[in-house]
Amino acid sequence: MTQRTTVQWSTSISDAVLCVSGLFAIHRLHSFSDNWFFHLVATSAQLEDTPLCGILGFLTIVIASCLGILRFGVPNCPTGLVNLHKKASWFAGIGGMSLLAAQLNFLYQHINAAYLHLLDVVVVLLASIVLPSKLSSTLQQLQEVGAVLSLWILSVTQENWVGMLGTEVLIVAVIIIGTEGRCLGMPSVDAFHYTLACSLYLLSRALAEG
Repeated sequence: MTQRTTVQWSTSISDAVLCVSGLFAIHRLHSFSDNWFFHLVATSAQLEDTPLCGILGFLTIVIASCLGILRFGVPNCPTGLVNLHKKASWFAGIGGMSLLAAQLNFLYQHINAAYLHLLDVVVVLLASIVLPSKLSSTLQQLQEVGAVLSLWILSVTQENWVGMLGTEVLIVAVIIIGTEGRCLGMPSVDAFHYTLACSLYLLSRALAEG
């Protein structure tokens, strides 16, 4: 089956910008941690000694944006692709932010808090399966707010001003811009993508450089 849609080039392009920003963020974290994967697999290195959580967090956004490029760039998009993009975007919202919050907590040796953020992802995923949708949605919102607050508070207390700015730009994207209607003469979803791309750039610097 296909979803009868026309091509939305502006949204496909903004998703592409977001994808590139996410890939650059992954490259930055990888470059600032020499041989981190080897140390994780072949030695006794702990998860907190690697950038894995941050890389996975950015990767969830990259995957969702790649699917968005296809969804909005293909006419008569298959229904399966539309649904896959929705699910990937949903997971990027809950998994991406918690993984980034965990990475920042690992960076400043708040180990218990970092693992709590990772546990949050598992709890929300399980809740989406076993709990009513309204209750599951509320739990998801609380988890997302907790992750963003953790990023902001830790950035402030550690005087990581780039991280603080990146989190504030993220808040602007999610709360002020959103994905419905229009903003600054363009679809709000496009402004959301561009603003989120700026946030990823800043957060990648905060996580890599401390």
